[in-house]
Amino acid sequence: MEKILFIQPYRYGDILQVMPVIRSVREALPGAEIHFLCDDYFAEVLDENPYIAKKLVFPKMKALADMKYRGNFTAAGREMEDFIINLKKEEYSRVINLNFSKSASLIAGICRGAAKSGRIIGVNGEHKVNGNWSSYMLFFTAARKHNPYNIVDMFYMAAEEGLGLETGSLRREKLFFFAPRPDYETADKFIAANNINAGKVVGIQAGASKRHRMALNEKYHLLVGDFNNAGYDVVFFGGGGEKEAAGAVIEAAGNSARAFNSCGVFNIRQNYAMLSRMKLFITADTLNMHLAAAAATPVLAIFYAEAYPYETGPYAPGMHIAYPRARCAPCHDADNCRDRKCVNDINMDEIFDAGMKIINGEDFGMKNYGGINIYLTGIDSAYRLELQAGMEDAEAIVENIYKELYSGYWEGLFSGNVDAFSTRVEQIWEKYGEELEANPDKDSIIAMLKQKASEYSRLDAMSTEGIEAAELLQKAADKTAEEKALNRLRAADESMKKALKKGEMLGSYYVVECGAAANSPEKIKKVYRNIKRAANGFIFAVAFLMQKIHEHRLENDGEMIIV
Repeated sequence: MEKILFIQPYRYGDILQVMPVIRSVREALPGAEIHFLCDDYFAEVLDENPYIAKKLVFPKMKALADMKYRGNFTAAGREMEDFIINLKKEEYSRVINLNFSKSASLIAGICRGAAKSGRIIGVNGEHKVNGNWSSYMLFFTAARKHNPYNIVDMFYMAAEEGLGLETGSLRREKLFFFAPRPDYETADKFIAANNINAGKVVGIQAGASKRHRMALNEKYHLLVGDFNNAGYDVVFFGGGGEKEAAGAVIEAAGNSARAFNSCGVFNIRQNYAMLSRMKLFITADTLNMHLAAAAATPVLAIFYAEAYPYETGPYAPGMHIAYPRARCAPCHDADNCRDRKCVNDINMDEIFDAGMKIINGEDFGMKNYGGINIYLTGIDSAYRLELQAGMEDAEAIVENIYKELYSGYWEGLFSGNVDAFSTRVEQIWEKYGEELEANPDKDSIIAMLKQKASEYSRLDAMSTEGIEAAELLQKAADKTAEEKALNRLRAADESMKKALKKGEMLGSYYVVECGAAANSPEKIKKVYRNIKRAANGFIFAVAFLMQKIHEHRLENDGEMIIV
């Protein structure tokens, strides 16, 4: 019998997003015994889960509490020692590490496993990453702008590789969670005790785990008034740390507001039950967004700052996302942002309008909002999550074409299947070809695709310059050579900054990494090479699509605008 260990110690949302993979593995390998390792602070996410045979709890918070509050370093050491001893008693056929923290990687190195995937730190301190998709996750979750995959799909592909299965062989499952009947009864008692209109109630989460994701607090009271006027009560969700912020929003909405504060009232299972009672849930990128999607409650998720909907959007079809059109999104320095364009562009009248459309099942059609695009989550031809333009927006359509092209490039590269990429192009053409021909913005769409290709050409040139500079820096034998290399690297950095100021889609991540080159030449060399690899791949992808459009126009005697 196979015994498989999954490692994902941290963050409620990340652990929840591994659960579809666990269920699919159990379905594909019914005789396998699945163990799951997580931090003691987050272990309740795994309660009631029938697909996990054994929960291994890493006593991090308990050990920290022993040291910080009790001054008992001996007890903390014993807890860690007991954990390691018990961990090493297990012998696994497969160990799949889906987390890249040092502690998770050390645990992956310590435990006994015939085959290990993900980031591993060995007992002698050696670092390695086993698996193409694990390497991909390590790089692209830091370079979000160019990642076409939801994190759950990345978990799936890393797990398939770790299990020795072909990419796409595990059946994709939407998010799910378990709560026993008493938790639903607790939620219903809260609704009854507060005289909440059970049939017409909207949930809102004003807070989040990170300070800069609470930037909309001063606007949420406007939604309370709008939903109340439409006949809906409002319940605020969140942890105990968000209770005060939610209270301030309710106070700003006025004494007559029908708004209720449930922050800190429920445990995670009761919270899930309460979310299942909502007609709509409006939130940032939070754990409750994922729980609401798992409960099949309609979600309108507002993504801004470093949150990127393609990567961490709710893994279930039929959910909606509001995403600002700011070219700097997703950013990588939200705490120090002075502009806050992604926040300021979000108009609560538009959020309310979108919310009511979702509640009433209305189509967004040609509706155009000032600063945001609306996306609908769906399933693509490879059964992965995709974002579909909820509004007929040319830029959103181009973004979707780009993401699908890019995913085909990476899958073909990792699988060694030279036909995978051309097959994806055929699928995309079948999906978008007629739409492009019929779309009144077809010229704009094609122009945008060409613009992306030219942007990546410039990115390719910059990355080549950066690689040469990094190599010179590494080979520098004296101060003169080192200064020369640094000057070249600074020049590449400035080139990227200028490109960003022009609004080109390069992503602030690269500028940040270029600026760090002097401190870590090896790192910047790797980053530049990855950029070049990605740039070449996408230029190739756009060329394929351009050729397809060109052939189609020739066949139909259409006007040739692609040359």
